[in-house]
Amino acid sequence: MQTLEKNITNKISFLKIEHQNYLLEIIDKIIQEELAEQKKFVESIKEPLYEEKSSYNADDILAIVNKFPKDKLWTFEDLDNELIFPNDLMVKIEILDYKIYIMPNPTPFHQEIVTNISAHLSIFVRQNKLGTTYIAPVSVRINKKSNVEPDIVFVVKKDVEQITNKGIYTAPALVVEVISPANYKALREKKKLDYANLGVLEYWEVYPTKQQIKIDTLSEDENGKPIYTLFSSATKKGIVKSNVLEGFELDLENVF
Repeated sequence: MQTLEKNITNKISFLKIEHQNYLLEIIDKIIQEELAEQKKFVESIKEPLYEEKSSYNADDILAIVNKFPKDKLWTFEDLDNELIFPNDLMVKIEILDYKIYIMPNPTPFHQEIVTNISAHLSIFVRQNKLGTTYIAPVSVRINKKSNVEPDIVFVVKKDVEQITNKGIYTAPALVVEVISPANYKALREKKKLDYANLGVLEYWEVYPTKQQIKIDTLSEDENGKPIYTLFSSATKKGIVKSNVLEGFELDLENVF
């Protein structure tokens, strides 16, 4: 379903705008009908699809996902359904265009980088009373068909009230993604586009192997569409600066 929708969307992009909108409405109607049918199946579930355990790993979650048809359209509501997934789940799961991605456990080096960056960000944010920072796994809801879990999230003080135990229901001001083999380019670019459309003001990409940090800020292209443009970058040595957190600087020697 996801591949079909993407292929159709690519093909109709050459049509007139009014024809594009008409066909996209038809596609959306088909998807909504499919979601309605799948919702009936989900509502028929009366017992948890998993065995109660003290903790769960990626294989446990994959076993749950495999109980459903391969073409199931996954939504945020599915992740929130305690009959499908345990509520104390500590496995990173993302949904992009209704497709589910179960991330393997991060490497110690990956987690070391996340910890180092988060520590410096958190101290700066707390000292200046700017808002709150979070580290994965914490859900950021993009829309009904996409739900992501950045490695680090910063939410400004005025938006903190829109955070619940279920996740973040507002656009974070800043997200950090530490790039791993599981975060392959196509998926990464799709997430980056979703962040831009959601209104995330600053996007960090951290490359462990290259020891590089790239910081992009949200802007617009000539057609008014949201895009990210490079604001600060460093590799192996040097300092990167944040535009959102004015005055914040991070020395790469304190990260890698």
